[in-house]
Amino acid sequence: MNAVFQFEITGEGGGSWNAAIKDGTCQVAEGKHASPTVTLTMASDTWLGIVNKQVNPIQAFMGGKLKLTGNMMLAQKMQDLFL
Repeated sequence: MNAVFQFEITGEGGGSWNAAIKDGTCQVAEGKHASPTVTLTMASDTWLGIVNKQVNPIQAFMGGKLKLTGNMMLAQKMQDLFL
């Protein structure tokens, strides 16, 4: 896999981070990547809920709490890769 996930977290404790996956490695950096494959935007409480497996990311998306731009199919693999 060769992809960049951009995370835009709003609210308290929020910020911008990206995870670049290439050749079986993952590098996480603070800030905005120049050309992300997919960008996920959500509030910090939604992000914490997803990470702690208290919020289903698909339901968050359908409910408007998680916004996606870019490769939506790749975003669906996020759970398998990171969570």
